[in-house]
Amino acid sequence: MSQLHAAFYRNLNLGHKGSPTREILETVLKDSGAKRVKSFQTNGTVLLFAQEPEKVVEKAAIILEEKVRYSDAVFIKPFEELITILDSDPFQNQGDEDLPENLYVF
Repeated sequence: MSQLHAAFYRNLNLGHKGSPTREILETVLKDSGAKRVKSFQTNGTVLLFAQEPEKVVEKAAIILEEKVRYSDAVFIKPFEELITILDSDPFQNQGDEDLPENLYVF
């Protein structure tokens, strides 16, 4: 059964030298076995539905290296795990005085 996952590609900037375009990244992941793919930021953050996301990303890595010379790490997490982390309020003990001046918390 396919499950929603988040993939975070390291040093990937869509459309820049050495990185794929959004169209190439999404197409390669689909061609590698993902049921649905949506890249929603230029920094290589991707949501994908896949039964075996590790195999999808592994297969896509070979194609991305051949097509655009991109070869770096990718971190994959089930989306439900990310929701659990956020729901746990991981920054609850961080007061505003502990945050950098240029960080905005909404």
